[in-house]
Amino acid sequence: AAAGFAMGIERLLALLEDQGFKYDAAVDVYLALQGDLAQEKGMIFAESLRDMSADLTMQVNCGGGSFKSQIKKADKSGAKLALILGEDEINNKTVTVKHLREKIDQQTIKQTEIHLLINELLNK
Repeated sequence: AAAGFAMGIERLLALLEDQGFKYDAAVDVYLALQGDLAQEKGMIFAESLRDMSADLTMQVNCGGGSFKSQIKKADKSGAKLALILGEDEINNKTVTVKHLREKIDQQTIKQTEIHLLINELLNK
């Protein structure tokens, strides 16, 4: 005989909250991906960011959607930064950085320099 069990993670978290368990679900970085090329290359980029720092928490958009909806998801995630990868960024080896919690202008930087920004973010 066999028995099975399934429970949605959201339901499990809701039950834990009901019992007084507190957790911080906010992430440091939200990676927004625009276009097929970015979807393909974005996971590799995300892994390189994760390899950079074990302390980095990151959420990657995997469901497509418009740029506006992805930025809304980024804001809802609690992320401090939204990193944006589109075809232009992939081709130019850059990433666009949008600060979600501070009044700092959006900027585009070289992908090879992203580690400086990540280190600065994690050391605040």
